[in-house]
Amino acid sequence: MRARKIWAISIVAAVVTGSAMIAPAAYAVDFFQFCGMASNTGMTGIRGARVNIERYNPRVATQSSSAWSMADNHAGSGSYAQVGWLELNSKSNNPYYFWEYADSTGFDLGPVFRDPVPNGGDYTGADDLFTVQYVSGDIKYRINGVVQATTYNPDWTPDQAEFHCEVHNGDPDTDPQIGGDSNHKVDFTNPAFYSMNDDLWHSFNPYGTNNTMYNTSEHGNWQKCQTNDDPKFFKVWDLRYNSLP
Repeated sequence: MRARKIWAISIVAAVVTGSAMIAPAAYAVDFFQFCGMASNTGMTGIRGARVNIERYNPRVATQSSSAWSMADNHAGSGSYAQVGWLELNSKSNNPYYFWEYADSTGFDLGPVFRDPVPNGGDYTGADDLFTVQYVSGDIKYRINGVVQATTYNPDWTPDQAEFHCEVHNGDPDTDPQIGGDSNHKVDFTNPAFYSMNDDLWHSFNPYGTNNTMYNTSEHGNWQKCQTNDDPKFFKVWDLRYNSLP
């Protein structure tokens, strides 16, 4: 699992291109927790990840809460590329779309913010399609099908697809809220991985033998859909809350 650190940034390295960004607050975070993670470890030819993630505006009194799709190399100390929504405490009451890249050494400029999630990220049943894909030697980041940025000539190649909610903090009394609450769970719908073997997207089934789901957050929980639901998606929520912020 990769530790995603949030840094203050004012410019983006020349390896990427995209529209103007908004820099996050100036601090680094060393403590991180995940919930609802699903991973294709052991499969071959994986070159991308995509999933529809439901919108939610979590309680974030300190640090950050996020949900995202990620392609990575399981053997690298860094080696990840992700896209999703992220809320910092300094941007309270509105999550933002973002993308982020780390090279094989773990060097990471931090998240690059795009537009605010519409309607303040309020839980209305709306979702967004987040896609990260290795294409012709470059990495493309898409939100709802629109390319947001490109990392040119990355120094690693993806071999794994992952889908997460994440929080950063070090104090269990002030941990940000994992996306979702017991009455408004965040759906991860139609997760898929892109395969170089046939240049096609394939459904990612949480019940699959190469896939795992767990959480490292003391407050987070995940649920595979029941047998009468579509088996190819799962839900995430924070056990401490049962109502919207």
